[in-house]
Amino acid sequence: MLRAEEPGSLLADVLRRLGASNEHAEVTADALVAANLRCVDSHGVL
Repeated sequence: MLRAEEPGSLLADVLRRLGASNEHAEVTADALVAANLRCVDSHGVL
């Protein structure tokens, strides 16, 4: 089982490598993880 922080951290790293600013990468990753935690899989990470 993953902790909620793990996929968000990985996703933020990927977004930064693709050119996103730190702020945008963190906000986007947090939003996608939160969507998954609310069971809105169409807008989440997984």
